[in-house]
Amino acid sequence: MRLRTSVGHRDSVIRWSLVIGIWSFASGCLTVLVLAALLSCRPGAKQPSPEDGQTARVRKQRLIVGRDTVLIEVAATEEMRTVGLMYRTVMAENEGMLFVFEAEGIYPFWMKNTELPLSIAFIDRSGAIVDIQDMAPHDEITHHAPSVPVLYALEMNQGWFRTHQVNAGDKVQFPGDTMPHRVPSSPGRPQ
Repeated sequence: MRLRTSVGHRDSVIRWSLVIGIWSFASGCLTVLVLAALLSCRPGAKQPSPEDGQTARVRKQRLIVGRDTVLIEVAATEEMRTVGLMYRTVMAENEGMLFVFEAEGIYPFWMKNTELPLSIAFIDRSGAIVDIQDMAPHDEITHHAPSVPVLYALEMNQGWFRTHQVNAGDKVQFPGDTMPHRVPSSPGRPQ
């Protein structure tokens, strides 16, 4: 025996199947969006933003580079090193940023979201400059890395080292002949 269904009943079943299918799809999409939002809120998952480049600024310190004294911001935490000089549109002639790492290593730099043309000096544990490189704004392809392991990197306006006749082998030091060798530990490796 075969059960006969009316056309109206069949249309009703199709409509309900369609509604259930759409509901399942929508709830699946919502689940994915909620999970993505939760994962992006976990500690350390924050992406740098233009505001970070402005609010991450700290009190400036004096640093002796060759024969000149400059004002620098010290980037000694992973978050500060990750943001660096991103989104800055101006930096005074004798100002820069010193990146301090937990251990000596080869730390490559790139210019993602960086508006300013910069020069970078890679500095060893003793404060000696081992390498100086120029970096172009927004260059996300070129990775600038030292030729030997370093503990510090100093970013200045492009050409600053050349203009001030600072070369590889010259010394960098804080007044009082000290360089920070130990910084507060932070989770993860420097970027």
